[in-house]
Amino acid sequence: MSTAAEIKSEGRELARDNRGWVQALMSVGYAARGLIYIVMGVLALQLALGRRRGETDRAGALAEIGEKPFGKALLIAMTVGFLAYGLWHLLEAGLNFEGEDTVHRILRTARFVVYGVFAWSTLQFALREKQENGDKQSKDFVARVLDWPAGRWLVALVGLLFLGMAAYQARQAWGDKFKENLKTWEMPGDGTVVENLARVGLYARMFVFGLIGIFFLQAAWTADPKKAKGIDDTLRGVAEAKYGPYALGALA
Repeated sequence: MSTAAEIKSEGRELARDNRGWVQALMSVGYAARGLIYIVMGVLALQLALGRRRGETDRAGALAEIGEKPFGKALLIAMTVGFLAYGLWHLLEAGLNFEGEDTVHRILRTARFVVYGVFAWSTLQFALREKQENGDKQSKDFVARVLDWPAGRWLVALVGLLFLGMAAYQARQAWGDKFKENLKTWEMPGDGTVVENLARVGLYARMFVFGLIGIFFLQAAWTADPKKAKGIDDTLRGVAEAKYGPYALGALA
């Protein structure tokens, strides 16, 4: 029977031998995630201009993609990409190719779960199964949790987790940590344009995650599930505020 060290060594050798196709699948996963953000940005801009009535969150983006020519094929390709991206994180967590600490390995496991959900929901859109409104799902989830023992504390914990993600985005944008993944030395020029775009995107995510966290905390404080908001309701709330269309346009 192989020891843990031998299994890890075999796993690393397998990763090296298949590095080409693994990187190709990872690229599809990154491209799928990027495409969703691009479509969400376009939908948010349409909302800021008063030309959007449908959802502006990930579900809205997937629905928009699915309605285009070859949209179903693209959604299936995105499903494969999300699944490959998630499986790679699971392999990294289990075999620890990069020699990461326990916290990073736990985060990789969490990413596997998140992208597994992304893959499943994207496949459902590809199969044209009816999807429930994302914000309604959030409110229904909060309503159920509030009925549990210590439910308000659990909802508050979700809010704090979103605020923690917002703080992480701010830390990434303020510092230079995100540059490690950019490989600017492989880009034309010095990569300054890409770095600035990355900072803007990170700050935008910080703003949205921060608002969602505040809304969940309000729901916990008031025991009112209607206070909880997903991305779509959050962006619509921004649009309805004073100077909201300008702020939403900047976020887009």
